[in-house]
Amino acid sequence: MAPLAELRKWKHVFDSSQNGIVVIDAAGIIIIYNRAAGMMLRVNPEEVIGTRISELFPSAWKDFQAVLKTGQPQLGKKLTLGESTIVANRNPIFEEGRVIGAISVFQDISEYERVFHELESYKRINEDLTAIINSSYDGLWICDREGRVVRINRSSEKMNNIRASQVIGRRMEELVQDGLIDRSVTLEVLKHKTAITLIQKLKNGNHILVTGNPVFDEKGEIRLVVVNERDITELNRLRNELEESRQLTR
Repeated sequence: MAPLAELRKWKHVFDSSQNGIVVIDAAGIIIIYNRAAGMMLRVNPEEVIGTRISELFPSAWKDFQAVLKTGQPQLGKKLTLGESTIVANRNPIFEEGRVIGAISVFQDISEYERVFHELESYKRINEDLTAIINSSYDGLWICDREGRVVRINRSSEKMNNIRASQVIGRRMEELVQDGLIDRSVTLEVLKHKTAITLIQKLKNGNHILVTGNPVFDEKGEIRLVVVNERDITELNRLRNELEESRQLTR
């Protein structure tokens, strides 16, 4: 590598980088301090050239000393500066086999961390929602505004003797045509734009009581249809037995 003095000629190149770049000599004197570093660390580059890094960033100087002494790089070093989180890679600069300085290339990952935490939060919410839906005794179907199945819970899988993978992404019209159900409350809700309750007959001959409720967006258009279903086959059997008992009693 060229001597440190030669690096000053490349100042315009360093300044064009989106990553912060700081170069020091073996004594800890700052040789290069680009614009991105100035923005991230909130220190004017013109004021720090020729300054000892130990005066500006004492904690960073301790790490740089280790790099200068051992010649070993430090990769993925995470730092917190105010409200910003920075990840730095620090590498030694060699000339004729001896360490003559060190270079630190770093990036502000605060925005990435914020997005990551938001994604983690959404993931937890989705996991909680899935747990709540699957814990319901009643069957639940969720369809979009086009009547396409978005989600069903475990009770629905058991009740309808199907797997979620068989119906998710398919339109309710297809499921009716395939004979899985004789009619769809979702289609009725989309047609009338109001809550609908009816009785469906499943492919296995069972009857279920279903109620579909529309979920509207801010424009008053249906965004989702949530369907609650309950198997009333056993209830019908008990009702028939009760009616037979009444007839016998008479």
